[in-house]
Amino acid sequence: MPRVQVPQPLVLAAGVASELIQGRLLRREPRTPLEAARMSARRMVFSDERARAEIGYTSRPAREAIDESARWFAGHGYVSAARRAAIRWRA
Repeated sequence: MPRVQVPQPLVLAAGVASELIQGRLLRREPRTPLEAARMSARRMVFSDERARAEIGYTSRPAREAIDESARWFAGHGYVSAARRAAIRWRA
């Protein structure tokens, strides 16, 4: 949750300035992309009730999902041997 609420016009101005200066003039990735600035003004709350009802979707704690994903990437060759050797997996 954001700690400070910034007025939307200021956020949009920062997005426009970032796109123009960093994106077009300096040809770098904008620090504040305009699309991200626009999205920050929208309330984005989603429900998985329909997926649960229609296809039996079940969720699980994010820690479990991230752990399984990390193990999959490591096990399928997407992580270097040196990096894998440094990982301390939880039981």
